[in-house]
Amino acid sequence: MCAGVFGADPPAFLTAAVASTVPDLDRFFPGMHRKITHSVLAILVVYLFGIQYFPGLVGGFLIGYSGHILMDMITPSGVPLLWLLSKRFRLPITQTGRASVEGVTSFPETPFSHGLKHRRATTRSDQ
Repeated sequence: MCAGVFGADPPAFLTAAVASTVPDLDRFFPGMHRKITHSVLAILVVYLFGIQYFPGLVGGFLIGYSGHILMDMITPSGVPLLWLLSKRFRLPITQTGRASVEGVTSFPETPFSHGLKHRRATTRSDQ
């Protein structure tokens, strides 16, 4: 599955790229950012829906969706993996602020674009 996404399977790669933007659709609802769409429950729902209706694309979708959540875990605000509990899960490997990690760029929101945004923001602030 992973080899297909990063190898010679353009539909799976495109699915992963698109899916990596889905967790942030909650931004359209005030006060809902990084709530249920950034949880294990959401990943489970995505998997169950995908395996039922889009079995050929569910692997790429899960990689993109989960990759987004993993990248959000490295930010200081973390993610509510166990939604409804107040605990947020973090992988505090960065000491940057929101602007440098999650700034708006022209890159599509993929697991790889988080690193690119961070590198670009760091480069700009060092000048």
